[in-house]
Amino acid sequence: WEAAWGQLRYSLPEEMPKGSFVGDVAKDLGIDLTALRQRGVSLVCGGRTQYFSLHDETGHLVTAERIDREQLCRLAEKCVLRCEVIVEGEMQVHGIEVEITDINDNAPSFKETELEERMSETTAPGSRLPLAEAHDPDVGANSLQSYELSGDEHFSLAVQAGPGGHQRPELVLAKALDREQAAFHELV
Repeated sequence: WEAAWGQLRYSLPEEMPKGSFVGDVAKDLGIDLTALRQRGVSLVCGGRTQYFSLHDETGHLVTAERIDREQLCRLAEKCVLRCEVIVEGEMQVHGIEVEITDINDNAPSFKETELEERMSETTAPGSRLPLAEAHDPDVGANSLQSYELSGDEHFSLAVQAGPGGHQRPELVLAKALDREQAAFHELV
């Protein structure tokens, strides 16, 4: 946390259960707990959903519900929720920023789970077939890292670097096909 110019900053991993500790607002702002109860303190957060609450007895900021970073901030690199603590007896306003950090809670997935392609046995080895990209709602180090292919020696996988770090997989014909030896190839 950091207290500067009446601003507090905390960090919290997504998916924490309701009631999880975020920060000790009373201590970080230097407010005595007895004074906290006497003066009255309220927490105001923007938006229609109240993600945090301020515990009257302890002065702790806690989660009011589970926070799903992907649902809240989509693919934004930084996900920050802003609130204000109002000390009513003194009319002090202190800003609070809570950064919601990503956890690896989503597996990459393809739009289509199966793909059927037809390829002539006269197709030259080295030919490439672009494949659909997988989608992973997580960001950064928790997002899609690599592709793998299992199957047989006739095919390999090449991954091209696309704009913005996106990976574009391609199926590469590594060995000539012979329909009489194998009419189909099943790959994962």
